[in-house]
Amino acid sequence: MTWDSVLQTVSVVLTLATAGVGIEFSIRPPTSNSAKVAYRAIFVVCAGLLVIADLWQHVRAESEKTQLKQAADAAQKLSDQRSDQLQGKLDGITTLISHPPQA
Repeated sequence: MTWDSVLQTVSVVLTLATAGVGIEFSIRPPTSNSAKVAYRAIFVVCAGLLVIADLWQHVRAESEKTQLKQAADAAQKLSDQRSDQLQGKLDGITTLISHPPQA
């Protein structure tokens, strides 16, 4: 299991928990002040953890995207260098064929 799948699962669970607390709060509103504070605290904690998990996912995705771009750029640079080397060899062969040495 990768971190990405763990973060995705955590996000889903926190989303459902936040929705569940909100539904429970609206269906059975608490009557005492301590119960109201508890519901609100649970809701805020779930929502805060959800935001943190989503931000963490975003940071990981951006980091992975940057790494992939760097790898692609390095591969492109290597490919260009090899292409230039082959072009130089081809130019040498073309010159040799068009102007063969005198025997």
